[in-house]
Amino acid sequence: MRCKSRLFSKNRWSVVLNFTLLVATAFNHSAGAQSSQRIEELTVTATRQDRTIQNIAGTVSLVTIENIEKEMVDDLDDVVRYQPGVSMGTNSRGGNQGFTIRGIGGNRVLHVIDGVRSSDIYYGNGKDTFEMDNLQGVQIIRGPASVLYGADAMGGAVVFQTKTARDYVGSDSGTYFGVRTSASDADDQLKAGATAAVQNGNLGLIAQLTQRDFSEHQVNGAGSVNPQDGDTQGGLIKAFWDISENQNLAISFESFVESRDFNLLSDMIGRGGSAVTSSLGFDESERRRTGLEYNLQRSSGIFDDLQFLANFQNTDSTQRTVQERTSYSFVDPRNPRSFAGTAAIRDTTFGFEQETLALNLNLRKSIETESFVHNFSYGFNFDETETSRPRDRSDTEISSGSISKAISAFPMAPAEVFPNKSFPDTTTTRLGFYLQDEVEIGDIGLSLIPGVRYDRYELAATVDALLDGTNTVEGYGYPVQDFDDGKFSLSLGALYDFSEAYSLFAQYAEGYRPPNF
Repeated sequence: MRCKSRLFSKNRWSVVLNFTLLVATAFNHSAGAQSSQRIEELTVTATRQDRTIQNIAGTVSLVTIENIEKEMVDDLDDVVRYQPGVSMGTNSRGGNQGFTIRGIGGNRVLHVIDGVRSSDIYYGNGKDTFEMDNLQGVQIIRGPASVLYGADAMGGAVVFQTKTARDYVGSDSGTYFGVRTSASDADDQLKAGATAAVQNGNLGLIAQLTQRDFSEHQVNGAGSVNPQDGDTQGGLIKAFWDISENQNLAISFESFVESRDFNLLSDMIGRGGSAVTSSLGFDESERRRTGLEYNLQRSSGIFDDLQFLANFQNTDSTQRTVQERTSYSFVDPRNPRSFAGTAAIRDTTFGFEQETLALNLNLRKSIETESFVHNFSYGFNFDETETSRPRDRSDTEISSGSISKAISAFPMAPAEVFPNKSFPDTTTTRLGFYLQDEVEIGDIGLSLIPGVRYDRYELAATVDALLDGTNTVEGYGYPVQDFDDGKFSLSLGALYDFSEAYSLFAQYAEGYRPPNF
């Protein structure tokens, strides 16, 4: 166990040190071209059309690779540090739980990384199951985005994009190698990483690895937090192939492993008469993603631009708690003295396992007439997710060594029998079709943006040995039921350009939120 007690002084200093060693060669790489490109930053998240932020009927924030590096972004909370109206919910043990945009958060804000939704959270598992140094940028849609991104984007969407070799060597041939280290006293963090990127003609490859070691965050003021020690390892490998001038293919592999050890001092209070004298936590999580992206630009009657994405994502987390406490699992009804409970070691392991297969097809088509320009965006999203939440717990009586998996909360209370599951194993299928048209009306500076989406949501529950024969969740009596539903969502936006510097927009949007499990 690596946890240890720490003392907090009122005036602890906080500093971040950064050192980077670069060995790079790049041929015909124009810094001037990069600068001019950054002046007119493009975003495709809000309307799936290449638009500057000023020309979008909505509010979109852009966190660039420069922001991530200059602001020393270490986690999701740092991403929105300077974003008004956007915050990050945190859990003392589970970490960052997700963004809140204009007061709406939880499962009503969608998180997408390279085209696949991030894994669900369940107390011990946070949202930031990826390495921040792997990110090329973050785009935040402030407001409903359900028509383009699906049911979970009622409150907005946060879209993450990982780096490519071109982020280091530009659009021409070249090689890059960099080693980076940093230290932060805010959580005693030490970070070390290495990046290698190469591009040769129409082929490119990036490989990146980052290691972090940290403890609990510093407390400024009264109070304290549970001591912890943790470490993460984040990796990214991405290769691309420019098949021709108008089509390219990219394959990526992303990995993130996190381990945290806690001294859960907050558990050492009497709860319902069960005194806890020692409580240690051991949490581990692992996320792996394999992705494929194909882009084609070809003027045809159906589309001008085509993007196809396929991703397979696996998340596995374990939350283990070992306590020395008073247990009522060994109460003998014939012995009133046993009602006071006995000293025991309680070993609890809660797991969360999730696998997702995601397919996305996005197309764009522009049609010009004498009075109008139609910019169509349409396509479909499909993903199938398998989720399991196993739980196990045992009490070991210290005096006798007896082990019980029938755990009672208080004397003579009905026992909860372990192992069991928080909910049945589920297979969730999401299918969505969307269509949006950006209509530019003549040269008066007015654009209308109608959109429609149809979502189909199916949840199939599996009854197994950890559920009883009556199709109810063991110990709770909740019935196990499948869920099947579908809904149309509409949106309408309007954008009026007064001049090159000023514009006015209005938006109406609907959303649909099915249940989780």
